[in-house]
Amino acid sequence: MSNPALFTERDAAGAYEILAAASDAPSVLAVLTDEELVALGGDHAVQMTGSPFLDQLEIADEVSASIALRSLIARGLVTLDDSQAEPEGEQLATGAPVTPRAVQLDRTLAGLMTLRGAPAP
Repeated sequence: MSNPALFTERDAAGAYEILAAASDAPSVLAVLTDEELVALGGDHAVQMTGSPFLDQLEIADEVSASIALRSLIARGLVTLDDSQAEPEGEQLATGAPVTPRAVQLDRTLAGLMTLRGAPAP
């Protein structure tokens, strides 16, 4: 999800909505654990900040990411149901049709992950 080459029009729309709603007063958009960030964006999602708790776990990264993904699904931030999914649009980098995804992130969460993975200006 954090690979800019895979960002979709829907991901960008979520990011634009977050930026458009920005104000001088900060607001909490999402609270995510290290495990959830890794489940959404891979190991590099926590490289900049580190993940001391995750580093101390004695279980495989795939296991902790799977558990975290279940939590995101239970909280309604990730859906597996194609019938409830919004159209993704095209890939931003290529304009090509989007390959169907196994899951769809909540639009705000998709926007946050897009902003986290976008190259800095």
